[in-house]
Amino acid sequence: MKILRFDDDRIGVIKNDNMVVDVSDTVNSRKARGPQRVMEEIIEGWRKYRRRFEKDLSGTGGCAVKQRKAPVPASETEQDASRPL
Repeated sequence: MKILRFDDDRIGVIKNDNMVVDVSDTVNSRKARGPQRVMEEIIEGWRKYRRRFEKDLSGTGGCAVKQRKAPVPASETEQDASRPL
């Protein structure tokens, strides 16, 4: 199962390699926790979340991956440039 953040910190699961199913509402207190803590919560509670995500995957078609905006990490050179000397 592939999980991603998209469209201003929504949580999605890839379906059939070309669709994203939004599972954001299955994660408790998502907005209050912030993106990093949400991903940690999913990892720590994987048994619980896996069942929830599978249920969501079976119930909806999702939308095309290409239509979603995923956050792009800064390149290594940008990260190095921002570090103090």
